[in-house]
Amino acid sequence: RDLQGVYQQYHELRQRDGGYWPVTDIRPGTSHGRPATTYTRALQQLRSWREDNDGLIHTLEGCLREQTRYRHLLAWLKHLEGGATLDQTFDLGTLHRIGPWLDYRLVLCPPECDVDFDCDDLLLLNAPVEPDLYRLVIGGRERLAQLDNQLLQTEVMQLSLPDWLSGRPPQAIAALEHRLDETQQELRRLQAALEASHTSAGLHTALGDIARLNWFMQHIEYHLESDHLAWVHGWTIAGSAGKLQQALAHEGARGLVHFTPPPEGMEPPLTLHHSGWNRAFELFPRLLGMPGRDEFDPTALLAWVVPLLFGYMFGDVGQGLVILLAGALLRRRVPQLTILIPAGISAMIFGLLYGSVFSIEGLIPALWLHPMQHPLLLLGIPLAGGALLLLIGLLLAGLQANWAGQRRRWWLGQAPVILLYLGLPLLFIAPPVAQVLLLGGLAAYLIGHARLEPARPVRAALLALAELVESLFQLVINTLSFARVGAFALAHAALSQAVMALMDITGSVVGTALVFLLGNLLILVLEGLVVSIQTTRLVLFEFFIRFLRSSGRGFVPLPAPGYGNATNG
Repeated sequence: RDLQGVYQQYHELRQRDGGYWPVTDIRPGTSHGRPATTYTRALQQLRSWREDNDGLIHTLEGCLREQTRYRHLLAWLKHLEGGATLDQTFDLGTLHRIGPWLDYRLVLCPPECDVDFDCDDLLLLNAPVEPDLYRLVIGGRERLAQLDNQLLQTEVMQLSLPDWLSGRPPQAIAALEHRLDETQQELRRLQAALEASHTSAGLHTALGDIARLNWFMQHIEYHLESDHLAWVHGWTIAGSAGKLQQALAHEGARGLVHFTPPPEGMEPPLTLHHSGWNRAFELFPRLLGMPGRDEFDPTALLAWVVPLLFGYMFGDVGQGLVILLAGALLRRRVPQLTILIPAGISAMIFGLLYGSVFSIEGLIPALWLHPMQHPLLLLGIPLAGGALLLLIGLLLAGLQANWAGQRRRWWLGQAPVILLYLGLPLLFIAPPVAQVLLLGGLAAYLIGHARLEPARPVRAALLALAELVESLFQLVINTLSFARVGAFALAHAALSQAVMALMDITGSVVGTALVFLLGNLLILVLEGLVVSIQTTRLVLFEFFIRFLRSSGRGFVPLPAPGYGNATNG
């Protein structure tokens, strides 16, 4: 409360003088005291600096206005010089001698200007300089006085010609450029004097103190217990009060840290903690939000699943090596790109299994198969892998139900779906076993839902039957979606064969090398992007929907005060 009044005073000062304050090297002072006293002292420094340098600032503002005027006049004159709208003998000095009954106005009209200049009693000379329009208006003095009143209510800028500006456009342009150069030299001198005044008046420290106190007011909830003691509370990811105490002491902050239970009815924020390259895979659950306190964090599992999916679709030793190197080089600049390292390793492993090196098959023997020779097998394996992944998702939903205290509801209502899901593919492999699973699962599902609503068991069972049909249909569709993993593995192999075919028909070493480089580059960019998108889609929309609700609230660390531009505080 003590700081609200001084903050308003700072806001008013910033609106008036903020453009003349320093914007770099802003750092708070090392001395500490009562916040309101520190804030008031810093404001007094700002006011004293303005009083001492008021003349300098007014001179600087005048130079800036002159610079703007000269630049506009130069743009206008250069347009006149290059056009055919004026007689080459036109002398600007005649505008100064146009009276006594006539006068002129030179105005700069923005694109949305709605002032009507097309009148019989006004002579116009238009000079369009995109996106604006310069107009030289000549007319009677009384008529131009009326025009002045109209222009006061618009954003039209009036430009006056200096008394010393005369001659034809080429001579006037040379004179203006000379004056503009002198004005800019004067501006540099004034700017240097202004920067020197910043240092002598201690503005960098004063603005740093204000920025730090503004940061506390905007971000930290605290209560003043006395002039020297404040109670600050919030959330932290520190493992213990002792670790946070040490971190504060390292920064020179004196205080006592105590961890208390969260306020009643308030859910603490959550964060994900992973080390190594597992941390890069936090990207996937974060795309949906934050796993809740009673939800499974799939990050560690994805550290194996995602590279496996990527490598299966992008199997090539050479291209995988390029992806690995890209991840190793870029991970410090963009930590999320660490994910390219395991993806590249997986692509190299599958490249060995497929016998492919930079789109060339035959350089090394295939340890497993050539994709184009066994398309059905290549399509079938991802279906089985996808079914296993979805089964894991169903089991994780059960684990989460146990954590949430809903074990009985899951066992009676959702666990039988697993038996039905297992029975569907077994219809084509072991029909007797499939029949047992399907009939047993259906009976357990209906009985379970009837037990969940003992007041209306028949109605509950019939409604559950309709939901079951929809659930099984979605599971089948989700499973079939994993066939795209094999399809893109075939597409990658087909592109590789196309590159090899083009290399064979070039007929020259240079042509072969060019096709080799461009072909592999195309596959790396195009196929790499498509495979990354498909992997993300399978994880988010086929796997996560089985168990992940993302009901948690993510912990967002409060950034430290930024002193780079204190005028924004």
